[in-house]
Amino acid sequence: MVDKMVEAGALSREHSKIDRREVRVSISPQGEKAVEALEAHLLGSLIDLLNGIGPKYANMWCEVYEAVEQYMDETEKRDVVQQGTSY
Repeated sequence: MVDKMVEAGALSREHSKIDRREVRVSISPQGEKAVEALEAHLLGSLIDLLNGIGPKYANMWCEVYEAVEQYMDETEKRDVVQQGTSY
């Protein structure tokens, strides 16, 4: 998958001059532009969706989103604590 993304120009690969086993993969400027375009498209689609379902359901969606976000934050914190105490 990484090879294909490098070939497509979305990622760049740099080999270490010190340790030949080390390879750094990073998002390329072209890849960053693609991500930004995708984010803008998704945000526009979400805005259209929320406008289409009306304020009542849009507010409900926001409440669910906030609950999911809170749950994910709590889960991440718990995982970090567990990793810190495991041997």
